[in-house]
Amino acid sequence: MLALAAIVTSASGCQLLIDNRSRESGAVVVVPSEEWDAMRLSSLNANQSIGSPETENTEAEAPPVKIATIPGSEAITFSNYTSASLGGCIASGIIELQHQGVMDDAITLLKNEAFRLGNNQLIVTKMNSVQADSADTITIEARMLTCPLKLVKGN
Repeated sequence: MLALAAIVTSASGCQLLIDNRSRESGAVVVVPSEEWDAMRLSSLNANQSIGSPETENTEAEAPPVKIATIPGSEAITFSNYTSASLGGCIASGIIELQHQGVMDDAITLLKNEAFRLGNNQLIVTKMNSVQADSADTITIEARMLTCPLKLVKGN
């Protein structure tokens, strides 16, 4: 079975994702490799600076990095299931975000990624903030929606 899957995916040019997570949610977010490398590098740098207290004392404390908004992502709004159903929205998937920092940056990251994936509304299904080691870890799970643009009255 595995050999057949490998032959089919190599012949058709598709990619196969095997996800063996045993968590309650089955959501997976796919990001371009350049973005993944940048996020992974910043995460490693953050963990390295936390793990070595002698470097903290000798170096000046770096100011927190402000998350930039992608032009257009500020138009993404939050909705609920009823309004989305009545508005004719189509659910395109679930996005999960785990961010260590402030809530505004987490919301900006969530909107940026939803916009990059071609969505214009979000329904938040889970949100959690845990403070540990003097930093907040924010976890957000949201359903991404693509909703039709509203027409001007009289058309």
